[in-house]
Amino acid sequence: MIIFRKFGCLKFNVDLNLLIRWIPACVLFVLMLSTSGFALAWLPVPIITVFKNLGLCITAMGDSYFFGVKHSRNIKFSIILMIIGSFLSAMTDLTFTI
Repeated sequence: MIIFRKFGCLKFNVDLNLLIRWIPACVLFVLMLSTSGFALAWLPVPIITVFKNLGLCITAMGDSYFFGVKHSRNIKFSIILMIIGSFLSAMTDLTFTI
């Protein structure tokens, strides 16, 4: 991005306070990726994909609950489909045991 900025393709300001505020989100993202990698030792890839999809649904619901974000009908329908698909995938995975 800095190279594109030097050539004039991108224009943005670097704010140190904004960068510092984003550090916790970046650390949590790295932790999420590393725990997903460690989970591959015990869970098959489809189940990890199910958990990641459900994480997106929980994030959207948290946006609605905590921040009052109003989602459109299409987004609500997509979330419902993702939840149903996640449960159907988990039910058909014969290697998954609790």
